[in-house]
Amino acid sequence: VIGSQDATTCVILIIRSTLTGKCSCAHYDGSRHQLTPTSQGSLFSQLNDFSQDEKINGLDVFLAGGFNVNASTSNDNNSNDSNSNHDYRIARDLINVMAKISGINLNLRLLCVWDLNTSFPSTSSASCSCSCSSSSSSSSSSSSSSPSDVTFPVPLINGLFINLSNGECYGNPVIPDEWRAPSSFMGLRSSRFLGPSYLSRCYDMNRDLMMIEPFDYSDHVDQSYLLLSLSLDDGTFLKYNSTSPLVESGRFVPDSKRAYRFLLEHPRPQSVFKNNQPLLFQRTQSNQWNQLLVFDSKTN
Repeated sequence: VIGSQDATTCVILIIRSTLTGKCSCAHYDGSRHQLTPTSQGSLFSQLNDFSQDEKINGLDVFLAGGFNVNASTSNDNNSNDSNSNHDYRIARDLINVMAKISGINLNLRLLCVWDLNTSFPSTSSASCSCSCSSSSSSSSSSSSSSPSDVTFPVPLINGLFINLSNGECYGNPVIPDEWRAPSSFMGLRSSRFLGPSYLSRCYDMNRDLMMIEPFDYSDHVDQSYLLLSLSLDDGTFLKYNSTSPLVESGRFVPDSKRAYRFLLEHPRPQSVFKNNQPLLFQRTQSNQWNQLLVFDSKTN
């Protein structure tokens, strides 16, 4: 399986070839670079993962994530302006761009965004009505309220995975930390959100390697800010660092603080990405991560 998670105010796009079963997954946060044809790390580079035969035969599209944070249990729509909502604009822009692409047969198989992806746990169960299986009984939430006390909207799906063999997708998967990256590099992976917002490849399908591509985070290393943030209790940290503090998973604060500590320890990207080369990791037979050395011809 492949997929992504923690998309509370982001959108996950999975594309699968109906010819070969090959899949591509991306996590979109709404940056304009992610939808520009000439940009490296965009929707178009994701589509370029597929051959011309695969594009002509058909690509299945699964789109989920984001929710109406201003939704209300009443019929009052005064605060329900979709055009001003970050989550809505991401999904809208992705669909508009794909609709204008010629020469590729795109089949929309799942659309669970905005109002379709919004629920109140006290009044409905957290299961998407878009033919997507859910591997958990409710949305992840950092709130400790009981279901009868919940009065704020939550996303039905904040994670999406797809089975490579049969094309079945699953919502809200629970992913162990050790699957995501070696523990010593989790802070680096989590700090990518502070760098340029373009799609970054994290898996080399041809060589079956996990990778962390070079990125420049140096402009975001403000030591006083990082130290102040790390001194905050978890609740205060969550309030001021999340776009959706009421519905973040329990990973958000530990991951973010781990990223801040990594930046304090490694303020210069050049010390991490030697010769501007990616970091490559391979799974061993004992299910551990083994970092590979990258050959750089410039060093010869």
